[in-house]
Amino acid sequence: MQWLTKARHWLAFGLIFAACFLALQKFSDYSLVRISISSSHSTPFKVYWTTQAFDGWKESNSAQVQLNNRKNHYILPLPIALSKIKRLRIDPNAHTGVETTLYELSLHHLYSRAIKFGGRSKEGFNEFIGNEQTGKPVKGGTLRVKSTGNDSAFEIGLDEFKQQSPPWLIVIQAFLLALLGYALLMRSSVLFIEQLRWVPIALLFVATAVMVMASVSQYNSHPDEFSHIANARYYQDHYVPPRVCSEDTRDTYSVYGVSRLDKREIAYYLGGKYLQLVDAVPVRDHIKLRYLNVGLFFFLVLIAFRQVKARILFLPLLITPQAWYLFSYYNSDALSLFVVMLTAYQIFVPKSMLRRLLIGERPPAFVLWVVCISLLFAMQYWVKLNYTIYILFIFS
Repeated sequence: MQWLTKARHWLAFGLIFAACFLALQKFSDYSLVRISISSSHSTPFKVYWTTQAFDGWKESNSAQVQLNNRKNHYILPLPIALSKIKRLRIDPNAHTGVETTLYELSLHHLYSRAIKFGGRSKEGFNEFIGNEQTGKPVKGGTLRVKSTGNDSAFEIGLDEFKQQSPPWLIVIQAFLLALLGYALLMRSSVLFIEQLRWVPIALLFVATAVMVMASVSQYNSHPDEFSHIANARYYQDHYVPPRVCSEDTRDTYSVYGVSRLDKREIAYYLGGKYLQLVDAVPVRDHIKLRYLNVGLFFFLVLIAFRQVKARILFLPLLITPQAWYLFSYYNSDALSLFVVMLTAYQIFVPKSMLRRLLIGERPPAFVLWVVCISLLFAMQYWVKLNYTIYILFIFS
């Protein structure tokens, strides 16, 4: 019977390997085009490709994204491997009078080296050939186009830029993924399922992604980030909310004409005092404030590692990528969600400070515990108004 057991293990590994190989093969059928561009008005940006050097351009071999003047970065998926593309054509705009400036264009594939034009690349956009419209590369390698009504198209051959990965790389990747899948499925299933031990590990991966997003995303690439930062900076030098029409609040208004200083959210007060505390750190303010929210998320991860009963509370954080995004830049939502999660932990987990105080325990740090719990419940009034509805679920 031992040979039968071994056969089952080999069969399981073979099936996992086949699944990994087919998944990687499927991913290899897609490429991504990333563009950094500004546009004076809303206009379509189209990408065409051909698989033969002298084929005509077809709508079936194209991808499109709608540009607007509020966003600068876009990603277009192409349902074809980069190695199969012979020529590429871009149509920056299609409406009369619309001016677009293309700063950077890059093509990405799982098994090919990225091809970049513009930005910091050596090629710039000099290799692109224009038709009706002439794109003139300017300092910094940008491509600036103003449409007169005709398609402003630019073409380029990609063969000289391609650097294909070895064909056996996909086999090695599938083998390594199969080994990992086999270990998780056959050896560690009990370890991960028992006591939800996989939850804090998954949260740690999410926290790492949150920290990466906070570190690499550009300033004000998040909704109203400039306004959030300005609101925190106000309290860097002030201790009370501003008077009506105060000159100090001029930069705190969002594009919708609203200043968050007019609301009761304490996040900006705490953010301002935090900026005072770390003023000597030689990092830009938006990075300092982003890491404040990243620290809150890591604190929740620490609780998940230490408290088994709390792990089920953090499952919503794992299935809601929007929550990860909230902690990746500075805003009042992150602190509000942190307070909600911490309050739920104190109410539902048997060994929390609140529950232990309610059953009559008197620990050495009794006074400190009472102060912490009092501050936490006082924060319920100062969180963002959207989050107060959770109180209905607690007492229902």
